[in-house]
Formats: sequence, C-alpha cells, structure tokens
Amino acid sequence: MHRHLLALAALLAVASCANHLPDQDLRILTAQPAAKLAASDLWKDFQADAAAAKSRYFGKAVDISDAPTAIEPNAPAGSRMIFLQAGERGVVARLLDERATATVAEAKAGYSITHSPTVVKDKVIIGTGGGDGPIRGYISAFNAKSGEEVWRFYTIPGPGEKGNETWSGDSWKVGGVGVWNAGAYDPETNLVYFGTGNPAPDWDGSSRLGDNLYSDSVVALDADTGKLKWHYQFTPHDELDYDSTQVPVLADIQWQGKPRKVMLWANRNGVMYVLDRATGEFLKGKPYVKANWLDGFDAKGRPNRVKFPTKEGTAIYPHVHGATNWAPPSFSPRTGLFYVATWENSGTFAKEGQFPGAIPGPNTRQTTMGATNIVPFYNNPETEAIGVVRAYDPQTLDYKWEFRLGDITWGGTLVTAGDVVFSGGRDGYFLALDAKTGALLWKANVGGQINAAAMSYAVNGKQYISINAGSAVFAYALP
Repeated sequence: MHRHLLALAALLAVASCANHLPDQDLRILTAQPAAKLAASDLWKDFQADAAAAKSRYFGKAVDISDAPTAIEPNAPAGSRMIFLQAGERGVVARLLDERATATVAEAKAGYSITHSPTVVKDKVIIGTGGGDGPIRGYISAFNAKSGEEVWRFYTIPGPGEKGNETWSGDSWKVGGVGVWNAGAYDPETNLVYFGTGNPAPDWDGSSRLGDNLYSDSVVALDADTGKLKWHYQFTPHDELDYDSTQVPVLADIQWQGKPRKVMLWANRNGVMYVLDRATGEFLKGKPYVKANWLDGFDAKGRPNRVKFPTKEGTAIYPHVHGATNWAPPSFSPRTGLFYVATWENSGTFAKEGQFPGAIPGPNTRQTTMGATNIVPFYNNPETEAIGVVRAYDPQTLDYKWEFRLGDITWGGTLVTAGDVVFSGGRDGYFLALDAKTGALLWKANVGGQINAAAMSYAVNGKQYISINAGSAVFAYALP
C-alpha cells in the first residue's frame, strides 16, 4: 500500500454522508476508449452499469462520446429523462419515453453546442456556441416534455434594448458571444447563471467599438421567463479571447461577519471574483495569477485596464488560453476554501488586429490547447507557464496552499466531504490532495492528458471517483 493511502482512505467520503469508507486501496474498475462508449436498450441497467463504468442510453444505440448530457433525477418513476445534445442541427433534447427532439440552432449558420444542458423544473436550458465567428449568441429554454422553446435570451442586446449602445454600428448582429460551458441554478432566487464568451472578431475590436455587452460576462436569468435580472462584465471590449464561460460556483459564506450568498468565479482573464449572487453586487476582485492587463477596479467593479495590444506587440498576462479555461473549480463548505487548477506565469504577445502570439522564448508551444497524448514539457517553472492546484480563501482571494504539477493543466478540481481534492493535468497524473493542507495523498499515472475534472457518484452505498484521461474513462473505488 502506498504510504499515503491510509490517509486517503480515512478522508475519502461520499459527499452526502459523513461516514468514512473502508481503509483499503483504491482500485481501477475499468477503462474504455471514450469513442466506444455505446448505448443500451434498457433503462433498468443504468445504475448497474454506473458501477461498472459503462455508458448507456435508453433507446436506439448512439455514439455519445462527444455528447454532453444532463439527467433529470426527480422525474416520476417510469418517466425519467436523459437530455442529450448532438447532431449537425444542434439537437438538444431526447425524451426517454416520447423521443421528442428540439432544434436549438443550425450548424450551417455557424452555431454549435458544446456543453451539457441545465435542467430546471420542467425546462431544459442550453446556450449556443460558435462565438468566435459571426453569430449572435443566445440561451434557450425548452419544455422538457414537448421540446417546445419557452424563452430565448440573446447574449447581445438588439436595437432598443439596454446594452445595444455598447456595440458600434451593426456589429451587434454578428458579435459572437457564445455560451459553451454549463450553467448553475439557485432554487432560492430561481436564477440560472451562465458565463458568456468573447465578442467577435476575437482579436480586432476596431469594428465593434464599445464594451460589447454581454460578452465576457455572467448573466443571471429568471429561470421561468428568461428575463435578465443582473449581469456583471469581467472584461469589457475584450481583444484577447478572455471567454468568461467558466462554471459559476455558488457558495454560502460568512462575508465581513455576516452570512452572504455569493458566486465565486476564477476567470480566464486571471482575476478571481466574489459577487453577490442575488443582486450581482461586486464584492471583491483580485488577480489570482500573474495578470498585468489591469491595475484595479472602480467602486462598481469595473476593471481599470492598463495593457492593450499595440502595433509593436505588448506582453500581456495571462496567456490567451487563460489562467483557467473550461475546467470547473470547486468549493468546500467544510474548509471554506475555493479550489482551482490554473496556470501561473502564462503570457501572450498581443499585436493590434492579429492573433496573439507567444512571448519570445525557447518553449513557445508549451501552452498549446488540450489534447490526448502526453507530450514533453521543458518550461522553466520559475519564469514560464506551469500548472498548479491552489486553495483560495474567498475572504481575501489569497491562496492558502499550492500543489505544483509537472506540466500546465486543462483539468479541474473535485473536493469531497472527506476533505480530499482530486485533480490532474497534462502530465497524465491523477492526484488526491489533502483539502486542508494540499499534501499529496495518492496519485496514479493514467497514461494520457487530464483535461477535465473528476466526477464522484455512489451506487448501492459505495462511492466511485471517475476521470477522463487521454481517450479513456477511469473509475476508482474503495472496495
């Protein structure tokens, strides 16, 4: 037994249960190439197959390797639903009993769907991707039973709507602002929250003068009507592709001595935020990695930008790929800490109207987009980009501990009620860390890049931890 497994076994617990699992080794259950995950005809096999790490879908066999899904767990027995988005036309929902479908948008018009739907009451809510190109993004809600569109919210305001004045000329018609990551829902306020993507064109803002609302923002929508209740823009008039599509983390914390319902956000632009999730009030913002494009905020939380692309080129931190990107962070109410997998010391060389390049150096390709295979990594961690897992205090936005990875990371974090943080990175190691101290408890070499966060689930009282790495899915359990 690894010398840290005793500690891990004592800490790992089902998130909804305070009882600890048996003190035994973590064991791999199965690993299947993601492309071979197939469907089943029998819904009754779903739970059994979860334990065996098999993927099944009720109805006709389909390849779901690239299809984000959402499950409605509270539907009456016999009518439980799985929502699947796939297909060239952007099909968002298939009902298990009625086989209803709904078309969100047409791919030939430049739209795509890249994230799992958010299921709220009787609605399936999803946004449109494709915001790097000339689209006008939107978020739609569909009736879960009929597939009928109930409401639509455009992420770029039209003429006569507040915010349209932040786009020069007719640039609002093709200004991008996609939604390509999952949202969050707060039943107390009945608000659904989505982060929005960059304005288009990405790198040249001369044709879209203004702040370009609601790009690079979080929008809080009434889940019943789609009406905008509040918004906060993280990066006005973005020219560095600082999408704000990170997953919103909703937390109840003590803020300045009083209980406060907040939203924690580790942004791609290198700044961490604390917002009031009921009102959108800006409570605090602070760089959580090296970030030189701003030097502070005004009283309402608008960033004071001090670095811009220039004709000669300007070194701007963080990198165009961001301090973080799509992978979700996590928050533990037990420790009160916010866990983020991020890049430190990442920068980009920004020229007016051009795709941002690498800061001159020997390892210019060490921040390439996530892939499957492990690649050599030669960065100097003291001066060049490196991946880290950090635990931040929401009160100060300072980190309490740091675990340095062997490469940059496109992975996220998962924290359990047993005070274990699971994470990983491009070096192919799946890690378990002590949530209070950051000490390494256990690790496994999974043989491929980890570009996602882990998932925890329980079947028949036993907890499983699964992770997608390379082209395979791994599941671990304490027997």
